[in-house]
Amino acid sequence: EERGAVRAGVLATLVDVYCGGLALEIAEPNWLATLDLSLHLCRPLSRGHVVARGSVLRAGRQTIVLEVALADDAGTEAGMATMTYAILPRRADTPVHARDFSAPRTELGGPGSGLAAPFADSLGIRVVDAAAGRAEIEMSDYVRNSLSALQGGAAATLVDVASVAFGRELLGTPVATTDLEIHYLALGKLAPIHSRARLLRRDDRSASLRVEVRESGADARLCYVATTRVGG
Repeated sequence: EERGAVRAGVLATLVDVYCGGLALEIAEPNWLATLDLSLHLCRPLSRGHVVARGSVLRAGRQTIVLEVALADDAGTEAGMATMTYAILPRRADTPVHARDFSAPRTELGGPGSGLAAPFADSLGIRVVDAAAGRAEIEMSDYVRNSLSALQGGAAATLVDVASVAFGRELLGTPVATTDLEIHYLALGKLAPIHSRARLLRRDDRSASLRVEVRESGADARLCYVATTRVGG
């Protein structure tokens, strides 16, 4: 982000990828559908590595709830996230997950990852109308998940980008997303997938927003609904 810290969309993607692997291990041989993701940051992360450590809050027959603590290299807490999944019974066409669950540590974004541009730019997200919180993303193999829909972290990053653009217009100063809660309602597939934001409340330094994300097409199906908080 502009302040040199890791943006909320990157952290949401980290949480989504990390929790997805952990939840699949719990749900095997079944599959999963993401229901919601929440992220709350208590301070910017601008140096070293971001370390995510997860724990299981609930592992039931129908749902799995995970919690992730985010910290820096020194172990200083920087934020907390939760994710909820619905367990889907395995079918003949259910994808096969090839992750090695015995690996003690997974690293993302290391040398050779191919991430040579800012994260949102690499995803292909563009701001179309900052004053309306409108941002768009096209579908590509880089942002599709195993169900050929927009990957959960990419959807959260779209919400983050839209919130920051809208918040900057609203507050007249550079802002960052500090809190993000997104509900996954439907699989986003028809591009461009686009957002629109509106104000819930504000003060001099921050604003709370509601962001809707829809597919293109005649129905403009509502796929994701989020609430965010942005501030300087």
